[in-house]
Amino acid sequence: MHHLYQATASKDTKAITACIFPLIEKLPNGSIQQQIGNSAAGVSNYSTIMNNPNQYIEVLKEFTRLAIDYSRINALFEISNKAPNTTKFISAVFEEIAKEENAHQLLTAQQIINHYSFICAALSRDTFDYLILQSIKLSSLLEEIISIGFNKQMVSLCTKVFQCKTDQGGEAFRDFLAEGLRSVDKDTWCTELTDEGELLRLLLDLAESGYDLGLTTSFLDALENHAQQLLEGKASVKQLSDKWALIPNVLEPNSKKTFLRNLRDRMCIVQTTLDAVCALYGDYLANSGVLQEKADEVVRKLFKGIIDRKGTVELNWLTRVIGVSKNVFEKCPDESKRDFETRVQNAFWQNDLSEEVRLNIRKIAESLGVDLVKKESQAEDDASKKTDQGQVKEV
Repeated sequence: MHHLYQATASKDTKAITACIFPLIEKLPNGSIQQQIGNSAAGVSNYSTIMNNPNQYIEVLKEFTRLAIDYSRINALFEISNKAPNTTKFISAVFEEIAKEENAHQLLTAQQIINHYSFICAALSRDTFDYLILQSIKLSSLLEEIISIGFNKQMVSLCTKVFQCKTDQGGEAFRDFLAEGLRSVDKDTWCTELTDEGELLRLLLDLAESGYDLGLTTSFLDALENHAQQLLEGKASVKQLSDKWALIPNVLEPNSKKTFLRNLRDRMCIVQTTLDAVCALYGDYLANSGVLQEKADEVVRKLFKGIIDRKGTVELNWLTRVIGVSKNVFEKCPDESKRDFETRVQNAFWQNDLSEEVRLNIRKIAESLGVDLVKKESQAEDDASKKTDQGQVKEV
């Protein structure tokens, strides 16, 4: 530490590095038992360099060269883990290593896998992407990942590798990921759907690429559980709502149809808002044909509840449904249809409706051929009668 002080005072880059190189390996935490000469000041210099590596660029570059030349890269992972005070400096060293033309040789595929979290945190995004791409093209990163097998601890790395979208080994890697996702159990999927976790993000990335995943019972059961939580207001989708439309498509066709049918049945019996479900699955329900399968129940229960609640999101969805699936009303008994039309009329003329709600109800009425003009004249008569009654009371 005394010599480090002397080297720092004289601004001798090579001397500073020559001091730090053995210190970081033998005394990484910078603690000394006995003070000799200016060793206390040297400890302060050491701490400053560890915490502000980018202010000592030449030292950083010289240290990186020594670490490469003396094959000490692997030791740096262990040092950073044992002595957190060195993390900033060692991270900066890895940033320099990863920028080398032969970075894929200096940081092997096995090291990337074993120390993925540290490397990901240590490197800038561009440098990290460069390293991963080089390791795919010029090293054995894909093969190493596949040989280890699919596990949740490697999901973040698998996602990053997949996002590189390289043609080299791409098809085999997609197959590997798909097989791994099919093996995930229901409980894990339940957690992933609730937390919008990394595994779900990987699933959506794969689905977005057009890959046919064909998930079945484990994911189906978890998705139905999540849909029930949405209906009960116990869950919400915040971060992945823009990609949620991909979710039903990851199911194989029979499971997808089963999910939509079960969701329809649940929606028919709930008494609370359907906003979340309409926003996430509304288009699938409207276009899948499952509403027509139980047209009478859908009109008497599901549509009736929406008209009664008069929620904007639900009414917007119902307007779309009638636009693309008007035959729902053609397949239900005439009595159910007439009852619903009466409810639409009554709802339209209720007081204190917002303009948006009234407009949606009008659109529904027009689509169904419900006569609101007649109802309007009746309302004027009612209003006139009330006025006359009021005048009589005043007299």
